[in-house]
Amino acid sequence: MRKLYLLTLTFPCGNKESFLENEMTFFNVFDKVVIFPLFSNENAAISLPTNVEYKKITPFKKRKWLIPFYFIKFLLTSKIVLQETLGIFKQGLSFKKLYTMTLMMSRSHHFSSAIYQAICGDTLESSDDELYLYSYWMEEPALTAVLLTKRMSFEKVVSRAHSYDLYEERSPLRYIPFQHTVIKNLALVCPISQNGTDYLQQKFHSNNIVLSRLGTMDWGVENVVNKDKRRLVVVSCSYCIELKRIHLIIDALRMINDMEVKWIHFGGGELYEELLHQTQKLGKNIKCDFVGNKSNTEILQYYKNHYIDLFLNVSSTEGIPVSIMEAMSFGIPVIATNVGGTSEIVINGENGILLNKDFNVSELANCIRKFGSMSSEEAYYLRKNARIIWERDFFAKENYPKFFNMIIQKCQN
Repeated sequence: MRKLYLLTLTFPCGNKESFLENEMTFFNVFDKVVIFPLFSNENAAISLPTNVEYKKITPFKKRKWLIPFYFIKFLLTSKIVLQETLGIFKQGLSFKKLYTMTLMMSRSHHFSSAIYQAICGDTLESSDDELYLYSYWMEEPALTAVLLTKRMSFEKVVSRAHSYDLYEERSPLRYIPFQHTVIKNLALVCPISQNGTDYLQQKFHSNNIVLSRLGTMDWGVENVVNKDKRRLVVVSCSYCIELKRIHLIIDALRMINDMEVKWIHFGGGELYEELLHQTQKLGKNIKCDFVGNKSNTEILQYYKNHYIDLFLNVSSTEGIPVSIMEAMSFGIPVIATNVGGTSEIVINGENGILLNKDFNVSELANCIRKFGSMSSEEAYYLRKNARIIWERDFFAKENYPKFFNMIIQKCQN
């Protein structure tokens, strides 16, 4: 029997990793898939295929006053903690890095123990079973996977790498604990962008780092034929958090007073109320609809049933945004910042416009105006290419079977 154990942050609970639904459709190459959400003890938010189940594990209880004791314990008993500590000292003593490292090891150690008990309490594995361990993120879940293999003599360990879990300089401390240890102990590391792949290969010079792009399902292009010629329809889709910089969209729209714009934003988050308040200061020519959290299906249905001129993403950091893939699958052109691997999906002048990371707000306003004054022929060119580039590089039906076949073949070599 071919079994896959998948470590996530919260999926299939909540909606933070809803894009994993696309990937789950192709789990049928495994006889059984067991998902362990490390940071959620809630019920599943979606229905799962018959060969897929998820198991709750005991949540980690953080006790700050115990961290120094954990550090001493791991320092005396764990070779990888000793190596990581020496690396921190070489870079200059940082108590914040030591704290972050110890907390990550404490949580990962707890998770690996809980998962080990859950697996052992399940049906006993046969010696003929093919066991695959897959971490969706190359941070805590990946370290948990490494620790779990030491308990179970696992050799087939795979992890994706996205953005925050990949680029060390993007973390608050410019430090991701145990990155070298994780990569060294994985059979396969799969960044979702060429940019991320090049970054890790230059840093670690390891031949187990291989590009594997994400993808989205084909919902077809929009059903609406007649666009609203009176105004430009713009959509954005992201959590309302600092790095998404949604306030810059508001600032740009505030500068536009010579055309009508309808802006729809999907997504809630910690800055939702503050941003909603800011939209009330927009001109009467700007109609704003802050719809908050919606399910992935509801968002895609909206794309299919409404004509949308433009999709916006002005994040300060990204891997390759799934939100852009989804928009492009409907033939929607994109304005986005040139960060992470975004330039691999938004080709300047072909399917949208790339802005520098630290763009001037007036540049964004002018780009939006450009779409508003675009001829039908120019718009058709961008829309056609958006769909073509998505089909070529980000089609789930192509990318995910290749990914799982690669895992199986690589791990059998």
